[in-house]
Amino acid sequence: MSPVMRDPKTGRFLPKNKQVKSKVSKKKVISKIVNNLSSTLKSVSKPQKVKQMINYIGLVIDKSASMRGLRNKTIEVINNQLDVIAKESQTSGQKTIVKLFQFGEDFNAGNSNLAENMNHLNLNDYNPDEGCTRLRDAVGFAISDFSSINVNPENDVSFLLITITDGQENASQVYTESMIHSAIKTKQATDRWTFVFSVPCGSSKYIERQFGVPQGNIQEWEQTVSGLTTVSNSYTAGTQSYYASRSLGKKSVSNFFKVDMSQVNTSDLKKLQALNNQFKQFEVKKEVDIRPFVESNGFNYTKGNAYYQLTKREKVQDYKDIIIKDNLTGKLYGGQEARQILGMPLSGDTNVHPGNFMNYSIFIQSTSVNRKLVRGTTLLYKL
Repeated sequence: MSPVMRDPKTGRFLPKNKQVKSKVSKKKVISKIVNNLSSTLKSVSKPQKVKQMINYIGLVIDKSASMRGLRNKTIEVINNQLDVIAKESQTSGQKTIVKLFQFGEDFNAGNSNLAENMNHLNLNDYNPDEGCTRLRDAVGFAISDFSSINVNPENDVSFLLITITDGQENASQVYTESMIHSAIKTKQATDRWTFVFSVPCGSSKYIERQFGVPQGNIQEWEQTVSGLTTVSNSYTAGTQSYYASRSLGKKSVSNFFKVDMSQVNTSDLKKLQALNNQFKQFEVKKEVDIRPFVESNGFNYTKGNAYYQLTKREKVQDYKDIIIKDNLTGKLYGGQEARQILGMPLSGDTNVHPGNFMNYSIFIQSTSVNRKLVRGTTLLYKL
């Protein structure tokens, strides 16, 4: 038998017809709740789409006749860069498509390919014998080429154009100064494009002004074999830093050749290990060797316990720890993530160029007993 229902207000028994309607209403309510719960569970269990990280990297190479004496070394540098890109692509899990461009009097675009499938250059591929340097046109044509790529909005896509030249603009026919400056400005405004230049000594200000590229992405080099070796080392470090920055979610960099703290904020630092209670800080009042300085402050010197303040270009090995000091709060932060925040690779040696440190100081672990400490800097010593 069905239960007898009463009116909650009067206490009287309800007619059967109203009791039936009430039962039907309850069934509808229960059915609606079950359906809503089912929909909610489906939406929760539905896997979220993960954006695929894709990098398009273009190497824009000067093939004017003035590069002829450095032909073999240039090929070596480019091939090394291709290897570094392929390695970083596979290590980071970031899909990378590479394309080579060459310019002099003319402009040639090679075939694009996945980084791991790119073939090395040989003497038949690179023959610098042209008389002019159409630098603006080369960069402009490379931008146009990459702009034609149909990008899937669901993917995390970035573009990196690296240009190496031993001369300045002298023969462009298509892109004026205002045109190339505007084209680069437009691309940089999307926060997806990074432009990098290696140019002759004394040309960085010209490149910064004419192309609108940040100084941290411009490198001057001597037109010698030794100069190209430096370029190669800088490219390796810069490329590793680029991939490290991409892994942190950045789509472009303005410090390809330098350490830059301008994009770092307090929330980034809070993700690092707090180290204040582990270190003693000492002001360096005169140039002095690191060991006697530590001992003069009452500590026995132990290799690896001292951290010197970065003030000039340094080669930093991957086994050395990095500490970041917030000069406003005095707090110290460290750990492996400190390298990533600075755009430094986690493996391999890297040349660190001081850049825009903002309100921060960078400290490098010292494994030396005779490093010269710079007057006016701070030394950290582990307790």
